[in-house]
Parts: sequence; structure tokens; C-alpha cells
Amino acid sequence: MARFAVITVSDTRRDAEDRSGPVLVELLQEHFECEAATIFKTIVQDEVADIQAVVKQQCSQAECELVVLTGGTGLSQRDVTPDALIPLFDKRAPGIEALLLTKSLEVTAMAALARYTAGIRSNTLVLALPGSPKAARECFGFVAKVLSHAIATVRGVQRQVVATHADMQRSGTTASSSTTPTQPTSTAPDYHHGCHCVAPTATTEPWTGPVPSAIFTTPAARNRQSPYPLITLDDAFKVLDSHCAASLPVVEVNVRESLGHVLAQDVYSQWDMPPFRASIKDGYAVRVEDCPGQLAVSTAAPAGSTPTEAMLSSNCAVRVSTGGPIPPGATAVVMVEDTTLVDSLEGEEVSIEVTASVTAGQDIRPQGCDISKGQLLLRKGHLVEAADLALMLSSKLAQVAVYRQPRVLVLSTGNEVVDADPQPGQIIDSNRPMLLALLRHHGYSVVDGGILPDDPALIKAGLESAMASADYCHFWWRFHGREGLHQAGSLSVRWPSSVWACLSKARQANHADNVSRAYRRCQGHASFTGQSFVDICYLPLVCVASAAPTWWTACPASYDGCPAHS
Repeated sequence: MARFAVITVSDTRRDAEDRSGPVLVELLQEHFECEAATIFKTIVQDEVADIQAVVKQQCSQAECELVVLTGGTGLSQRDVTPDALIPLFDKRAPGIEALLLTKSLEVTAMAALARYTAGIRSNTLVLALPGSPKAARECFGFVAKVLSHAIATVRGVQRQVVATHADMQRSGTTASSSTTPTQPTSTAPDYHHGCHCVAPTATTEPWTGPVPSAIFTTPAARNRQSPYPLITLDDAFKVLDSHCAASLPVVEVNVRESLGHVLAQDVYSQWDMPPFRASIKDGYAVRVEDCPGQLAVSTAAPAGSTPTEAMLSSNCAVRVSTGGPIPPGATAVVMVEDTTLVDSLEGEEVSIEVTASVTAGQDIRPQGCDISKGQLLLRKGHLVEAADLALMLSSKLAQVAVYRQPRVLVLSTGNEVVDADPQPGQIIDSNRPMLLALLRHHGYSVVDGGILPDDPALIKAGLESAMASADYCHFWWRFHGREGLHQAGSLSVRWPSSVWACLSKARQANHADNVSRAYRRCQGHASFTGQSFVDICYLPLVCVASAAPTWWTACPASYDGCPAHS
């Protein structure tokens, strides 16, 4: 089966006239050191359906690693290759597209008229290059250096991916060793070259790489790049869940005060809702067999009245209001608009005429039609919202078991950070107040940890005090202050399996949602008895107009101290 496919898109060319396709076949053979038999080659017309059909067919083959199309990437009406490919992609590859465009513009300004396209379908990388032999050759050369790694990443060949990262790290260390001879050589691969690939055991195995607190004691000896892999927010949550074995204390609260809490047990209805047969409209409870016709109004059953046990007599009606109880024997409700008054006495109705036909069950809510007694309403772990509060109250629940809401402490560090009246060289601390306000907004109990100076002993004491007074700690520090953190890493508490999270590189607009999501995720978990989960976040202290954290990297490990990013 073919490992590669070359597709020439043209209305005019035939095999004998195709020049770009053979060029790409030759380049693929040379680059991947493969035989021509492993390359599928064809020509299709500039039709969206034709292009899509052959691309789908090739990408459906498990062996196909790369599909390269040539032609149809211009701006004319018949140039439809990108239009055919984009709907097929599971994921775009904008970095490859940008590489093709920027490199091509260095050759000719006319490259601005080409629509370079790259993406992934299934486990196959797909590229669309211009149609001329010269442009096809040049563009293939532009992406040749990243093709093998891109294909390995797309297809999940972790061994090859990790090997590439290791080679990059070694070459980078070698390049810098002449100028920084005291910098240690890291054996961990560099995951920060833009592709964000993750080692297969990053979130499941103890970290065996270098420990920052053991690496350097002076700024000159610190790592210049992080040895730890970047993982997604969802994967960080999985790591967090795997290390949160215990729960926060369970407390009983009034249902009316349960908003924003996480349920500690399943919640069941205590009665039927409605608890009796109830009228849907203002009108008269009647027997179907008596209608239409003249009926005597025997009594009234307004909303809130005690349901009667007296059976409704023949040719009688009971006046009811919306929500009022239906008497035994009544099989329907007739709304006021379908009746006329026949007789009255001192303002009360004596008899009425039902003028419309009536069906059994009309405008009656059966007992328990909304919720039945014993029905599961909300599951353990559910975050109580306003509608849930109403649901529990209507189901006759007065108290509910919930996890105690976490106490969150936020502190900042840095000699240059002050709360007010900054002196030359100092700035106002804006992150801590922002986070405290954000947490209060989402209903959390917060503790203001203040500002710690760049002193290892004071940082250590501050962290010990923070973990004694809160379940979760936000700790902010600046780059050159990290060595103080490392020196303070051996605290007189046990770290909870050392799950340290580092948030970095994203937009402030998304930060609120993700911080809230993280804490609500944690609400049903404790940070272990007598311990705290420390959420270490690195970003500029002033983020009014700068990036704030969204993406997480998590470094699970079994040693004391903080494997924070260097």
C-alpha cells in the first residue's frame, strides 16, 4: 500500500503533460528514501467533488502518511483546491501554511496570490502546493525539515517524537555551552519549540528528570529552558484528579444557602410533585360524562385550600383556580371561558352551563407528574445552581449535604511589588486583588496572603503559614525571584504527591473561566489531610494589559520541593 500520495489538480494536463507531479514524486523518494511503488500518483480536474473523493480515499488507508496536492491554489475561479480540502480537515496546520507563505515571499512577491493549505485528516498530513514545477520544488524544500516530525506527531509515533525533541535539546545545549560553561546539560527533551508534543508518560509516571531545587543555587547555573513538558488543561485536570484521593469535609447546609456548593451525596425527592391532582387553569372540576350541560356549583377549591375527600356528585361542578386541588371523582377541568352563568345568589355562582365538549384528564396535572417521591434529582459532585436550589426546595428538602467550600489564599512575592505608594523601581500589585475579587465573585472564601519579599526564609515561612490557613494557595512570583522559591522548597510539610501546576502563555479574557473551572473541579476534593494543594503560577505581576494564564503544565513527582519551570 502507498505511504504517500501525489495529486495533480488540473483541467488540462494528462499524465504525459504533468510536470509538477513527477517532481514531487522524485522529492518524496529522495527525502524519505522510499521506492516509487510506495507513492500513489494521480491527476484530477479542478472540481471540489473530484478532489475530495481522491483525498478521502487516500486518507482512509491506514498506511498513508502524507498527501501532497499540486495546483489549484491560486485566486482564479477554477482554483478550488483549498476550498475542497478545508472542509475535510480534522485540524488545520496554520504553522506549516505560514512557513510556506513566508518562505515563498522571500522568493517572489507573487507568492501572496497563492493559497497554501495544510491540515490533518484522520492520521494523514495533507499539503496543497502551487502548480508550477518550480514552485512545487521550492515549497517542498521549505517544509522538508519538519515533515518527518510532523508525520510522527500526527500518527502518534512517540518514540520518534521524543527522539527528535532530545536531539533538539542536545544541539541547543551544545550551542550555548561555549558561552555558559556552568550550565548543566539536561537530559529531558525540549517540548517548547511550538509543536507542544507530550511525552507518553508525562501525566502518569513520576518525573525522573532534573529537580530544579537540586539543579542550581546561583542564577548562572539555572536552566535556560524548561525541562518539563507542556500539557493541555484537560490533561492537567486528569493529573489533579489522580492525586486528590480524599474529600473536603462534608457539612449540612440549609438548601436555601446551598448555592455554589458541591453536593456530597445524591439528592432524592421527598414527595410527589405536585403532591395532589392540581388544576392547570381557572375553571371548574367536572365529570366528563356530565358535559356539556347545566351543572350545579357545589363548592370552591382555590389554590392553597385543603384537598377535599368528598366525592364529586353527578351533574355538579367545583370551582377551581390554577394550582387548586381537584376533588375525587372529577375527571376534567373546564376553563371559565367555556361556560356561561345560569344562576347566582349573593354574588356566588349557583349553576353554570358547560358549552364545550370535554375530554378525560383535560387541564389536570396528575399527582407526581413532574417528580415522583424517591426520584433522583441531583447526583453527588453536582455544583448547585439557582435552578437546582428551587428544585430541591420544591421537593421538600430542607437540608443538604455538601462539601465545605475551599478556602483559597492568594499571595504575591517580590521586592518590587507594593500595595500602594510605589517608590522608584516599584510597581503596584494588581494580580492579587484581581484574583481575590475573581474568587469572591465565584463564591469562594478567600484569604489575602499579602506580599512576601524575595527572601528564601520569609517565603518558606509564608508558605507554611498559607498552607495552615487555606485549602488552596495561589503563589505569584517574578522570574529572578524563583531561586528563592527553590531554596525554600524543602518545607516542613508533606507536599500532596507534588502536583504543582504552572499556568502560562494565554489571554486574560479566558483566565476567569479556567480558574473558576479549576477550583470548582477541586471543590469535591481535599488537598489531603493537613496539607494544601499549591497552585504555582508564573506570569508578569502586572497583567492589566498583558497575558494572563490559561494553559497548564503539570509536573507530577515523588520528591519534596517544587518542580517549577525554569
